[in-house]
Amino acid sequence: MTKKNQIDGVIELSPETENNKFRITSKSEILNILQIVMKRNMLTALHFDHNNDFILTSILAIDTELRQMVVDSGEIEKFSRVALHANKVTLVTSQDQSKIQFTCTAIKKIKFEKRNAFSIDLPESLLRIKKRQYYHITKSTPKLLKCIIPIPNEQNSDITGITGITVHDISCGGITLTERDSLVNLKCGTTYKNCRITLPGIGVLNIAIRVKNTYKVTLENGLNCKYAGCEFINLPQEMLEMIRQYISRLKQEEIKQAISENRFKVDPEAVADRLLETVRELMRSKNRETKLSE
Repeated sequence: MTKKNQIDGVIELSPETENNKFRITSKSEILNILQIVMKRNMLTALHFDHNNDFILTSILAIDTELRQMVVDSGEIEKFSRVALHANKVTLVTSQDQSKIQFTCTAIKKIKFEKRNAFSIDLPESLLRIKKRQYYHITKSTPKLLKCIIPIPNEQNSDITGITGITVHDISCGGITLTERDSLVNLKCGTTYKNCRITLPGIGVLNIAIRVKNTYKVTLENGLNCKYAGCEFINLPQEMLEMIRQYISRLKQEEIKQAISENRFKVDPEAVADRLLETVRELMRSKNRETKLSE
C-alpha cells in the first residue's frame, strides 16, 4: 500500500441507528461496493470500539468464499494492538461521492504479503450515504478559510468575544472545523449563531451552526488534532448558492491546475465502475417507482 505522508481528509462516524434508510443488506451489492473500494485503494478509517481514535488503512484483499477481507493494520503499533482486542471495528470510507460505513467482528492479526495486516469478517450490512445527504466531505479546502464564531458567556447570553477557527472542509450541508488554539471548546449539540465565513471571490456567509460530533485524529508524527463536524441551521437559499459557487470554482481551479501540470488522466476502470453504479441506481429508482404505483 502506498504510504501517505499526511491525511488528505477526515473520515467520521455516522450514528448507526439514525441511518437505516441508507442501509444495504444485499450480500452481492455489499461485495461489489467493497471490491470497488479495494480496487481504487481508497483511504479508509478503522475505528475501534467507542474510541475517537482510528487507524488509517485500506482494503488489501477480499475472500468471497470465506467471506473475509484483509486490511492494513496501520503504522502506529499501539493503536494496532488496541484495535486487535476490540469487540468490533467500524470502517468508514467513500465510493463514488458516497460515504460508506460498516461494522465488522472477528478481527485477527495475520501476515499478508510479508507484512502485518488484519483479517476481519465481511459485514452483514453497510451504510451508503450520498454526499448530498451528509455534510462531511473528505477533501480539505486548498485555501485557508476561517469561521468567525461569537463566544457566548457561560453565565448569560452576552457575547464575551469572537474567535476564528480554521475550516477544514465545507459542503452545502455543513463544515468541519479544526480545533487547535481557538478560544472555543466545541461540544456536541451546541449551537453557535451569527458565525461568519468569508469565501474568496464570492462573499461572506452569515450562518448558524450546530456541532454534531467531535473526534481526534492522530497524525503520523504522533500529534493529536481535534475536529468538529457541524451542520448548518436553516441555511438561506442565497447562502447555499454562494457555497455551491465556491465549491464549483474550487473544482474548476483543480482541473485547470491538473491540465497545466499534465496530470489530468482518465481511469477507464473508474469510469466503467461509475457508469455501472449509475445504471444500478437508476434501476433501483425505477423499481421503487413501480412499487409505489402498484
